Amino acid sequence: MKICLVGECLSGGGAERVQAILSDFFTAQDIEVHHVIFISRINYAFSGRLLNLGEVDGVNLVTKKINRFMAFYDYVHKHRFHAIIDSRVKHSWFQEFFINRFIYNRRTFFLVHSFNSNLYFPEQKWLANVLYSRGKRVIAVSDGIKDKIKEQYGWNTTKRIFNPINSEVLDVYANGKAPYYSDYILFVGRMDKVKQLDKLLETFAVSHLKDGGVKLVILGEGKLQKTYKKLAEDLGINENVVFEGFQTNPYVYMKNAKFLVLCSEYEGFGNVLVESLATGTPVISFDCHSGPREIIQHETNGLLVQDQDFNALREAMERFYDDDALYAHCKSNARKSVAQFFVCTIGQQWLDLVRIKRKEK
Repeated sequence: MKICLVGECLSGGGAERVQAILSDFFTAQDIEVHHVIFISRINYAFSGRLLNLGEVDGVNLVTKKINRFMAFYDYVHKHRFHAIIDSRVKHSWFQEFFINRFIYNRRTFFLVHSFNSNLYFPEQKWLANVLYSRGKRVIAVSDGIKDKIKEQYGWNTTKRIFNPINSEVLDVYANGKAPYYSDYILFVGRMDKVKQLDKLLETFAVSHLKDGGVKLVILGEGKLQKTYKKLAEDLGINENVVFEGFQTNPYVYMKNAKFLVLCSEYEGFGNVLVESLATGTPVISFDCHSGPREIIQHETNGLLVQDQDFNALREAMERFYDDDALYAHCKSNARKSVAQFFVCTIGQQWLDLVRIKRKEK
């Protein structure tokens, strides 16, 4: 059996990490795994072969696109994949029309990682149906996304498969050398407008956590990094805020944090919530339309905050820090609350979907 995993790259985000995790699982099942990526950026370890379309060039932009299309076409038709799983954000519907009509087969699955479904499908229902008329095998990473796609496009065949985590690998990395600071809360994510790190900095600045010497540790990169560093200085909290940049091992930071905070404008699933809980660290998140409410059990493994209420977020952060009994209760439940997201379970759901029998032990 051969499976092709198609993504933008193998670096930086939750969707890319999921692609790497699934490649390890499929390989362990004696499935031949191939990756196709469009951007030459690789930081995650992965299993299988790689076609890096980012390395395919041309004399100009048009010939580059044609050469990449032909390389992709030849690769897929050469290997005759049993299944193709595409998790890319779609940037050009013109390009997607040709990929869907001439490259992809009827065993292609489109994995949607964001509640903003327009990143994956055209807003116009008729155009979406034209593009994906050969079979709409759409897989959402949360029930919130699945319900939105059904409502927006009427695709009742949409299924939900949560993002997996590799608990064994996570445990190894989480037990690495701890950060030098001991009392901190954690933010992990890209520095873009959706993650709303600027508002988290403002919320932290008016909380009493900083007065007790608590630090806000930030993992991630992005085009707004310099802006956020300047904001921390302007707010007078630069001594309490630590920008650690992108880390290949965020798990050791998660394990040693007091708790992790997620305050996105919207989410797809919220991988960092599951990863943090798997290390035994409770979480706080907005109850946005998709993701967190399917992970967090309020006051059992973390706190769900009214969506986009930053005053309530501040109160939740202070409550978690001050209420030792509540915090200890959530921490004791953290790891076991996310067992359903371990790759042994999620991977089996993918095998069932693509109709491949699991390897006998």
